[in-house]
Amino acid sequence: MADLPRKSSNRVRIPLFWKFTLGIFLVVVLFGSINILLIHRIIYATLEEELQQRSLYISRTISERAIDQLLFDDIAGLNRLVNEMKSVDASV
Repeated sequence: MADLPRKSSNRVRIPLFWKFTLGIFLVVVLFGSINILLIHRIIYATLEEELQQRSLYISRTISERAIDQLLFDDIAGLNRLVNEMKSVDASV
């Protein structure tokens, strides 16, 4: 049998080092992305819960302190209470 001439392939050969490097890089990027998504979701839920608890605490504090002003129809005292709470916390 005669040797047939080999076709020259135009394939680009990538060294094994670069294949491993690329594989490791892709795995790190994939798991990093998954971690970022999970951490973002957890932090968002935690901060939202904290904000709800804080607003509940502020509203309860104001309502407990405003009982006398509401019972005696003391608009000036109620206004003073709200202004005092605004000076303590600007989000009120």
